[in-house]
Parts: sequence; structure tokens; C-alpha cells
Amino acid sequence: MDKLLCLFICTLISLLLKINATAVHWPSGYSVEWEAVDESTGLSVVAKQYLSGGEGAVRWDLYGGENTFILKLKDPKTEGLYYYFPETFGADANKMNCYFIPGLPLENVTTSQYGLPNTEGYSKSGMITVNGAQVQEWTLKRDKFGMKSEESLWINMATKTGGPIPVMGHSTLYLGKSDAFFIGALRRNVLYYNYIPQEPEKSIWDGPNNVDCHIPSPDDQGIVNGIFYAMIGRDIPLAESTSEQVSVTGKKYKGLKISSSSQDSALPFPYTEEEVREMAAALPKSFDWRLRGAVTEVKNQMHCGSCWAFGTVGSMEGAYFLKTGILTDMSEQALMDCGWTHDPDNSTSGGCFGNDPGNAFKWIENHGGLPLTVDYGNYREINGRCKLNNIKPVAPIKGYVHVHNNTDAVKVALYHHGPLTVLIYSPPEFATYTHGVFHYSKRGDLDHSVLLVGYGSLDGDDYWIIKNSWARSWGLLGYALISTANNTLRLLDAVLYPIMK
Repeated sequence: MDKLLCLFICTLISLLLKINATAVHWPSGYSVEWEAVDESTGLSVVAKQYLSGGEGAVRWDLYGGENTFILKLKDPKTEGLYYYFPETFGADANKMNCYFIPGLPLENVTTSQYGLPNTEGYSKSGMITVNGAQVQEWTLKRDKFGMKSEESLWINMATKTGGPIPVMGHSTLYLGKSDAFFIGALRRNVLYYNYIPQEPEKSIWDGPNNVDCHIPSPDDQGIVNGIFYAMIGRDIPLAESTSEQVSVTGKKYKGLKISSSSQDSALPFPYTEEEVREMAAALPKSFDWRLRGAVTEVKNQMHCGSCWAFGTVGSMEGAYFLKTGILTDMSEQALMDCGWTHDPDNSTSGGCFGNDPGNAFKWIENHGGLPLTVDYGNYREINGRCKLNNIKPVAPIKGYVHVHNNTDAVKVALYHHGPLTVLIYSPPEFATYTHGVFHYSKRGDLDHSVLLVGYGSLDGDDYWIIKNSWARSWGLLGYALISTANNTLRLLDAVLYPIMK
């Protein structure tokens, strides 16, 4: 009898455990707000998300609707990714534009792939208390596409509605090793709130009012995909992602668009060839503005074509330091949000879609300087609303100078005028640079902007020191040594610096 009772109790407990460990699936239609924080960059993404299995659509309103993505998957006539974002041209501030990328971004994609992660394949690992409520913890470890990941999801099951409510999530993507150098890990924390388990209204899928969508250039399509995966894709557990989504984490974004009019607007280089020769002869054999306090910390443009803003801001920060003795972070995001331009060929430049530092310097000149990051807000990796009201800019300039394209002239300008904005050709080999003096003989179009901060020599191999905007994990803690021989990467061809008032 005791054995039968024990068998009955054990069987009952086993059944209860199985029932309790049943995977959690979400309804086919719902809305939820979330905030995701990327621990590696500090970037915080705030979004309201709508999902409808019936409509075959997902919508994300980022930062209170500054950017909106709508992904339609059901009707071949309308399927694709719609991206709504603001542009500011002078007094015409924050006018909404829309890019449409037709077709599905991935094969066999479904709305649930972009929704809350269900716990299929997860293991229920216990209970924890969050804000006074007992919640279930579900975990998953995967090894996919040669990368390992760990995901956790916390769910409140004891709700008044009787249905589960997502509380928070955490994911870690280990990027592994390459050429014996550890790349690192991406860690992301997500808080969920205001979850409504019901079908969104159909008007949600129309997007912002009175905005026509058009297909962007192939380059801009790549930028749209980059922003989308940066804002949205990292929130998709690796178990439900694809190799295409994972590969975006390793892509290096640039963002240079050469303007035909920017060089014509530059001030003349103030030294004659003879003066350059005399001044160059008096220069030290090596020089580094980092050691003199004129260079801020290495920054990260992430999945956005904003190198033009980082290259421009770097020389502005240096010039301001030379004039005042104060080193302070200036706002790349302000340039991106407010400094859009129409080029003579009727193309549009700005934000994450790229621009010319010459255009950026002209904008700074016309607006009395540049806001500080502490006043305007942190870099956000999006095309945001221009918010200059009640913000006083610093560092007004008279204009900018285009340096003569020879080594002596660039060294003279660097030594006497501070860190320089330079435009370079960046081949794939440059993206994978790790150490040593970089040599490269091939030529290509200028496509990236960096900051020149010094020069020197290593075992007789002369080099330039450049600061990149691809984070400290790239190169030599975010910097690179570029050979001065044969105009490597065309570094001498477009060198600029601002003239402070």
C-alpha cells in the first residue's frame, strides 16, 4: 500500500512538473513596451511594439515615435520593411520621410520571430522575486553559426488575467575568437511593461499620416537594415535568429558621402610651399595630441553611417581645447539630427545615411557652434528629431580649411592646428586591422572619415596615428597606425580643420 501511495504521489509530482514546465507561447496579436540596454555600448533603446499574426505585420515605435519600423509579411503587394524617420533642412525641421525596402528581409520569416520570445527549447530554472511578485525564470543555451549564446526570460504567471506577462529578459552573445584575439560578448538587458494581449487596431499598420514611402539607393538600403538589426535584431534570441542577423554584429559601418560643393567652400590653406618646408623642418620627429589632452575617448558609431559626424566632431573638440584648454565631448547626434543637406545633384545627405564633413563644418559655422553632448543627449545610433531649442552651442567657427595634399603640409597643420578630420579609402583589410603599421597599395574611392591625431616611426617605418569610430575593440584600442608611404588609404587627399572665432 505504501509503495502504491508513493508511486501515485511521485507520478502526480512528475505530471505537475511537466505541466508547470510547459513552454510559454504568446497570443497572435498584442502590444508591449520595452527598454533594452546594451551593456557593451551603454546604448538604451526604448520602443513600443505591436504584433499581429492575422495581419502578418509588426511595428516598432522607437523613442516615442522618432523612428518607426513596420514590417509587413502577408501581402506580396505590400510586403517589406517600412522605415519612417525625421529630416531637418534649415528651418524645415523634423519633416518625416519614409524608405521602403520591398520583399522579405529574411527567408521563412514570421511575425512571431520578431515578437516576444516563446520558451520553446528553454528550461524552467526556478522562481525569483521581481518588484514583489514571484516570477518564473526560463533559460536557454545555444551554439549556432559558430557563436554561443545564453538567454533568460522572466515571466509572471500569477496574473489577474490568467495569462502570462513578460517581465524582463537577458541575452549574451559570445563572439568567440579570431586570429587569437578575443572579440568579446554582446550583453543585452530588456525590461517589458504595459503588455496588452489583444489584437492592435488596423490603423496601426498605416504608419504616420501623409508620408509617402520610396525605395532608397542600395547603399541606403544597407543602412536601413543596419539600423533595424541594431535596434530590433539584437532583441531577437539567437535561437530564433539567422546567420544574416548575426553577421551584422561584425560589419563595420562608414557613412561618407562626398559633396561636390564642400571643397569649394573651404578657406585657403594659410601657408605657402616655402613656409611649409621651413615649418616642417622644425617639427619634432614624433607627435601625438593624445598625450597633450586634445583627444576625447574613442567612440562607437555602431550600425549607422555617421563616420562623417565623428570625424568632424573630433577636430572640433581638438580646436576648442587648443583655444580654451578645456576638453569636452561635443554632440555627433546633434549634427546627425539637424545637419541634413541637399546636394547639387538633388541627393539628400545626413543622419545615418552619410554626409560630407565639409557640409558639417558649414552647418556648425551657420549655427554658431556645436552643442555639448551633456546638453543635447547621448549618441543614439538613429536619425532622430532635431532638438536645438534652449541649447546654447559652443565653439563657433569662421569656416574650415582644406590642407594641401602632401605629407609636410599635413604634419604642419596637425602640429599647429590640432587633430585633423581626414577622409580615407577603407578596404576590407582595414576593417580587420589589429596591430602594427598598416600598409596598403591599392586605391579606391574615399568612403570613411577618421581623426588624425599624430605621427611617428616604428623601426624606421613612418606612420600616421588615426582615431576611428568603431569602438575600443577595433585596432589598437580604437586607433590605427597608417603608413605615411605612397599616400596609403589616400589619407592625404582630403584633410580638413576648423578655424575658431
